[in-house]
Amino acid sequence: MNRQTEDYISLKPIADRFKDSANSITDDEIRNMIKNSLQRQIDEQLDLGLDTLGYRTTEIIDHWFDDCGNEDFVVTLIKNGLKKKFD
Repeated sequence: MNRQTEDYISLKPIADRFKDSANSITDDEIRNMIKNSLQRQIDEQLDLGLDTLGYRTTEIIDHWFDDCGNEDFVVTLIKNGLKKKFD
């Protein structure tokens, strides 16, 4: 058995578990993960702290995501990034 086959045999169960987990995540959960990540990154980059701007950034990001064109933009951006990474 060559090294590639050994790697496949050992990693296949892990890949299957990851695939099952990934398939169980709903679109709303993905949307919320992206929104929370955006809010955290904006807060960190502006360095104003959650007490100062936290509620405003949440509101701004919610409105930005409620515009379906912006949500489609983010999804397209992620898909293109993944495609470039794995092609």
